[in-house]
Amino acid sequence: MKKPVEILKHFQISFVTHHHSISKSCVGIDCPYCNDSNKHLGIFKEHGNFSCFKCGKRGSLYFLIKTLKGISYPEYQRAAGIQEIEDSVEQTLHNIFNPKKEQRKMESKVSTLISVTCDGMPENVKYLIDRFLVERKFTYNMLIRCECKYGISGFQAYRLVVPIYHDGNQIAQIGRDLTGTSEIKYKIDPPGIELSKCLYYAGDGLPVLVEGIFDAWAVAQCGGFGIAMFGSNLSDSQLAHLHSFDRILYMPDSDVPASKVLKTTDKLQRVIPSVAIWQCKTGDPCSMNREDLKKIIQSKS
Repeated sequence: MKKPVEILKHFQISFVTHHHSISKSCVGIDCPYCNDSNKHLGIFKEHGNFSCFKCGKRGSLYFLIKTLKGISYPEYQRAAGIQEIEDSVEQTLHNIFNPKKEQRKMESKVSTLISVTCDGMPENVKYLIDRFLVERKFTYNMLIRCECKYGISGFQAYRLVVPIYHDGNQIAQIGRDLTGTSEIKYKIDPPGIELSKCLYYAGDGLPVLVEGIFDAWAVAQCGGFGIAMFGSNLSDSQLAHLHSFDRILYMPDSDVPASKVLKTTDKLQRVIPSVAIWQCKTGDPCSMNREDLKKIIQSKS
């Protein structure tokens, strides 16, 4: 697969390699989502995901180029040099871009989920899951450990579905788009659930507060106890669940403003005696090299 900058050049998208408003690990362009003209949208050179450091919009390189150029996924696939694994993969993606009436109706119905390790897993499904695991540096063991399933139809179609527990009971599930084509990256089921009142836990060891579920997984991989707060804001309800800890490491993403980091730290210090902070230099904990993440967790333990 070609490097992200090569793909940008192919589609004649101009970018800057050095700019005060973006990380050194990114190239910058004007953001089409907030009409920014100061190159605040950073595209990571390593994996191609983007993040606007002004409006906060995030997503895959394909989704960005689709927004800018109106391309289809097969066009992107050819330009990026992605080898076609199976004809069924292309057909699956074709169905996503050109949903039949029956398929659109199914999206409002109950999701049909299958185990990520079931016998006879369709090749196109296995391809999407394998691609996600490689990009995110996870294994099937993590999916099994976290009771994940795959949506083959309905509301959570083409998504990796993670159950969310509160006080020992499953209250919701979050489906993460695996195709890189959906404008809605995460879907919560049931849609009205307030995750701002809940926390997601993974692993065992030093408590590490992070934004997302996959950040918590990365922490768990590295010997920590990942605690995801479903975003960058720590609510009072979530804070109440942390009072039993005597120490915690807070790891905000690189795009969280200093004022918000300080506000969250102040909240934590009200209920936890020892609070350490380590803000990611680029991206989030999940995008970090696992050995580097492990060293940080060990240094704060």
